Amino acid sequence: MFIGPYLVLEPKFAFVLEGPNGVAGYVMGALDTPDFYRRMERDWLAKIRTRVKNPGDDESHWTGSDWVRRLIHRPPYLYPPALHPYPSHGHVDFLPEARGLGWGRRGFEHLMQALSDAGSPGMHLDVSPHNHSAIAFYEKLGFAPVNSDELPPGGLTMARRF
Repeated sequence: MFIGPYLVLEPKFAFVLEGPNGVAGYVMGALDTPDFYRRMERDWLAKIRTRVKNPGDDESHWTGSDWVRRLIHRPPYLYPPALHPYPSHGHVDFLPEARGLGWGRRGFEHLMQALSDAGSPGMHLDVSPHNHSAIAFYEKLGFAPVNSDELPPGGLTMARRF
């Protein structure tokens, strides 16, 4: 749900960091968010849904990884007009062994350069409004919050132009 579609549908924008114990982190993105969502729906999720039961809307009945199974059946595709100046999106995640060493910054800069070289004018991403270290990380890379009533309340979307 979180990594596979990027590796399969956008391999030019999927990069991993290999550490001494194997993969220690990744940066991944999509050049054209609405096109990626269409392909993800058609080529990725449609096949998975035939094998994964929908746990329903009532979270009180969920157990284990039902929250992920719910996302498979009802992904939060979000691309309102406020994000149109930033058509690409990205993700980053590094294990503790690779954090604080500059790999995240270098990896995300590499992803942004690849997206820019492919013609993207900018990118957006979602981050927990409670994750202050991630927010500071993105701000150092030039991202700023997108303030719009078109975005869901309680979340934080950040964006930057290239």
